[in-house]
Amino acid sequence: MNLLHLNFKIDKPRFREVAEAWRNTGRWYQWKQFDQVDKWWQTYPQQGEDPNINEVAEALNIQQFDNRPRFYWLETNNDIPIHYDEDHVTSIQINLMDQTPVIGIEGVGNVPYEAMAINNGDIRHWVDPVPYERLQMKFVMRETWQEVIEAIPNEYIQN
Repeated sequence: MNLLHLNFKIDKPRFREVAEAWRNTGRWYQWKQFDQVDKWWQTYPQQGEDPNINEVAEALNIQQFDNRPRFYWLETNNDIPIHYDEDHVTSIQINLMDQTPVIGIEGVGNVPYEAMAINNGDIRHWVDPVPYERLQMKFVMRETWQEVIEAIPNEYIQN
């Protein structure tokens, strides 16, 4: 399965502040597969625009890809239905909250994570509701799963 936990530590309070600085530039995610519900706020900083985001991309060695950085907030007690992401993308998702999030993976069930790479364009996944807000930093790449994984430094690959 194309899901890999990463041993990548991030200064969560610092990056929550970075995310908050971008929050007013965001918008509610516009569902293409589901009826619109305003529950999932997203911001899309331009790649290379924020030195803090660049620092993370460079540490993960993904700066050479069109990595489309973003921050996602999922409102309290809301879910994301089961789906594939568009365009067969591979992403790196990094939790910025104190609570460890869980992603549902078809055929596996709930998978807790702090940082992971996932071929979410080819894996059906979902998010169940929880009684707290979630926030993640995400990089979305259209390179192949293999290209992305080979770029990540070995020190961050969790066995």
